[in-house]
Amino acid sequence: MSHHRNVAIESTSGPDFEEAREGSIIRWVNCTIVDGLLRLGEPGWSLAPSAKAALLWRAYQRYSELVGLKRLGGGLSGSDVLVFRPKLKAPPVANDPDLTTSGPIDVLNGAWGSPLLVKTDRPEKLRQEWTRYNLFLRDRQSPFIAQLEEFLVVHSSESGEDKPLAALIGSFLGGDTLKAEPLDKVIRGCSDLDRCLKLLDQVYGHLDSWHNNVQALSLAQWPRVFQFQHGLPPSDVHPANTSATWLLFGQFNFQKENRDATVTWDQPTWTGAPSPGRQEFSAHLRWEVPFGNTAHLRHHLMGKGDRTDGLLFELLKMNAYYSLTHGDLHPRNVLCDAENIWLIDFEHTGIGPVLADYARMEIMLRLWCIELNEGSSNVGPLAEQLERLLLAHFHGSESSLEPVRQLAAGIGANPDELYKIASCIVQLRTLARRWCLKEFVDGRDYLAVLYLTVLRLLPLSAQPKASMGAGNLRWCMGLFWVLEESLDHILGRTPFDRGQLPYDPLRLISADLLLEEGASGRVHYLCQTSDGRDLLKPVVELQGVLQGNYHHLDAYQHTLSVLAYVEAILADPFKALCHPAWLDEKVSKQMAAAGMPLPPMLSYQSAKPLNCDWLTGDMPTQLQSYLTELFNKASSVEKLRLLLKWCALLHDVGKPGTRTVRQKGETQEVQFIGHEVYGVSLLGRHLSAWFPNSTDRTFLSDLIRYHHTSHQLLGNRLFSDPNLLNGLKQLGHGEPNRDVLKLLDEEIAKVGAELLPLLLLHGYADRLAARGVKQSQPVSEWAEATLAFLNGLRLYPDLTKAAEMKKEREANISNAARQYAAELGQSGRAIGVLKQHLTDQSGTTDELLAWLRAHITLQDLTQLLGEK
Repeated sequence: MSHHRNVAIESTSGPDFEEAREGSIIRWVNCTIVDGLLRLGEPGWSLAPSAKAALLWRAYQRYSELVGLKRLGGGLSGSDVLVFRPKLKAPPVANDPDLTTSGPIDVLNGAWGSPLLVKTDRPEKLRQEWTRYNLFLRDRQSPFIAQLEEFLVVHSSESGEDKPLAALIGSFLGGDTLKAEPLDKVIRGCSDLDRCLKLLDQVYGHLDSWHNNVQALSLAQWPRVFQFQHGLPPSDVHPANTSATWLLFGQFNFQKENRDATVTWDQPTWTGAPSPGRQEFSAHLRWEVPFGNTAHLRHHLMGKGDRTDGLLFELLKMNAYYSLTHGDLHPRNVLCDAENIWLIDFEHTGIGPVLADYARMEIMLRLWCIELNEGSSNVGPLAEQLERLLLAHFHGSESSLEPVRQLAAGIGANPDELYKIASCIVQLRTLARRWCLKEFVDGRDYLAVLYLTVLRLLPLSAQPKASMGAGNLRWCMGLFWVLEESLDHILGRTPFDRGQLPYDPLRLISADLLLEEGASGRVHYLCQTSDGRDLLKPVVELQGVLQGNYHHLDAYQHTLSVLAYVEAILADPFKALCHPAWLDEKVSKQMAAAGMPLPPMLSYQSAKPLNCDWLTGDMPTQLQSYLTELFNKASSVEKLRLLLKWCALLHDVGKPGTRTVRQKGETQEVQFIGHEVYGVSLLGRHLSAWFPNSTDRTFLSDLIRYHHTSHQLLGNRLFSDPNLLNGLKQLGHGEPNRDVLKLLDEEIAKVGAELLPLLLLHGYADRLAARGVKQSQPVSEWAEATLAFLNGLRLYPDLTKAAEMKKEREANISNAARQYAAELGQSGRAIGVLKQHLTDQSGTTDELLAWLRAHITLQDLTQLLGEK
């Protein structure tokens, strides 16, 4: 609170500054200024001495007290805009004969007067607003325009200010500003979309009376954008004269790299300083690298070298309707109460493109009327996607705005709020269409005005008063790029190549993510992050997917457990198979450390020590070497260890999409029929991104597609036929039986000799991670059966070779016996007798035939046949 008594106020001009007298006018004022409410939420704020001086000047013989009610959110100008309400003194009537019948004047002492709007800033800025108000609006009186009543350039005797500040004091006709709020606050707090759209209709319905005498002119006639060296643009702005000197927005020379650069033409700014260049223009936007570089601001927008074929030269030739415009129409220059709107701030009111009043409002809706989460990392690409949707709607090719809600999370917005702002933008563009030239069916004049407006606003985002959130600014940058690309296409130009690839979360990791130990923990961490959930979406969607009695864990933790088991098995496959309890303890500790503890195994499925009495002699050493060499030998497929770990991570991603419940006897069972095939089809983009080598990609796809091989082989074949399992165990101790060789032949033929051992190891890990109550074999039996089959695969090449040699030997014996019998004139039983004598012999047909000739004569054969 400030109480002023006998304060001297100096004024360098009165309400009509053209009639300012030299010297000072002294007024002695006794008035209390209460500004406590104005400091709420910002204790360090204080009413500027110049504002006090202006209020006291106006209070002279009129007010006894001035109560500050609110501070209105400033726009980009930085001005203080305050609302006061005065307590009136009884008017000084002296002995005025015209008032003799009015009654006692003192009754009015202490009454409350009409609210005042007080704006303070530099004299030249407010003088411009005062001039334009009197020039353009004095004869357009309306209850929906703030009335400016006084312009004061003042010094307070107590201020100590070196330079004077000015104040504008006005009021509202027909409104109570105690209830009025800036439009941006109303839209932010309003859940009623219809009311928001109605307010916009009211604003532009009032402005229609300003736009009733339009004339088509080129955008070169828009001095807030193109300021030419000699004031007005040349009469002909077509190619022959587009090289005329002009500064963009009255300041920036895009031919210059920076303020100190020298170019063939230039002109100082209104302050007399050298014009700033591209660096100064884009200084606050360096995070948007393509925007501020030479190839864009210089070459694309202006033209390479001395050419004038840049986009800006094309736009200044474009026509648009001109009329009286507000010039700075944004949500903070519109005040609203329950029923009415008022326009304020006429500093830039003048002649300009009618569409500019729509464009500025549209952009500020994005900046000020919605709060975006500044931590959202994907605003740029999604903002461009949103703007293309809105642009399609503008051109009538999109019937619904509902897709806007789907983009909200990525942009960092509430879906309902984003939908509301998008609807307001659509409404604005619908209203703006009335002022588009009929010759531009594509609405290019509005797109051009919108583009130039957003280009002008982007550098202003650095100002403290701009109040632009980082996410909102990125949204506007997305609008900028979409508009530029659209205008380039409309004008037959090649859009600027930003050299940026579309954001793809899959590129954030490589296949080597799983290479080092502890892969399960890394994957689990990534799945808790926003980007990780995008790039590992098929894995994340396993969370909470329960799998029935065979499994204890949900599909997500089961998957990470399988990965951890596979990783431990790869470190020492033989030990992992021989000591499942050791393996389980190791993995359980690792998973617990990663925050995913495994439940203990049930007693009947515990991993007891194996008793592999069939592994005798040097067989354990040979089997261990075989398992080690699986991942060390030269192979047409690279990174077998890595591929097996990726199979562990991705093998069940098809389960959420294939889960069904089926009646089986008296129970219901959860099934995932075909999930391995569906999973491969689901992973197309992922596998292409992480495994550019097609051979690796095919091998991994086969691992995933056939990952059930181990369960089918052990569960459906070996455990249901003990003879087969025992036959596998005895392979190293004698001649294999025919059924075992047939089994090995069939399984290798199905998936290949290189894939099958990896699938068996994966199946062992999968079995350890299942832990459900519906298990027919303990883990130890599963491990022993896996060892037996792997041993069979180890011996398979020798077994196959021996079988082929035996077959070849038998064929040679048959051939030799048949030929020798023919030589002796014998057949039938003679051939069988000769084959028996060759049983212990080996060699080619000719070698066996020579042996027969040397050892058996016709007489011998006749005697042998007689004995038979």
